[in-house]
Amino acid sequence: MALESALQAGIDDYLGYLEATRRASRHTLAAYRRDLALLSTCLAQAGIDTAQGIDAAAIRQSVAALHRRGLGSRSLQRFLSACRGLFNHLVSNGTLRVNPALGVAAPKGPRKLPATLDVDQTARLLDAEPQSWESLRDGAIMELFYSSGLRLSELCRLDLPELDLDGALVTVTGKGNRTRTIPLGAQAAQALRRWL
Repeated sequence: MALESALQAGIDDYLGYLEATRRASRHTLAAYRRDLALLSTCLAQAGIDTAQGIDAAAIRQSVAALHRRGLGSRSLQRFLSACRGLFNHLVSNGTLRVNPALGVAAPKGPRKLPATLDVDQTARLLDAEPQSWESLRDGAIMELFYSSGLRLSELCRLDLPELDLDGALVTVTGKGNRTRTIPLGAQAAQALRRWL
């Protein structure tokens, strides 16, 4: 049987299974239908005409071709998810012996850095006049966080005996239970004294 008709029958059966048994949403079904149509096109362009000819190299080539066309990493991850699901289905019904998409990874997308405050915004935050005991505490925490470069987990575990306000030092326990001593900024020390 030609790949296109065998694969299309497998795709239709798999999408029917997702709809009836797994109760996939119509958006998921539409996205998987598009992704599996792309797979069919990529395999045909690669000259693969039997179901047994589909291997990990063919899947990698499909991912590379789609990446060259401009598909982003999230779209490629969904494409691979659709392929893995389809091939698992084809393995379970005996059409294929192994899932060729297992172990094939999508290219990693760019990691977005979190939004940060600019210098003016940070200055306004730190210069705000405290209105209550809680705002004094929050200001001291912000000053300590800002001046010492502590990790949030280190700041949360910090206790009074670890603060040396006279020596302008703070001792923290961080990753791997490692202890380190960090200089304490003058404004942080002053804010901590006001709060205490």
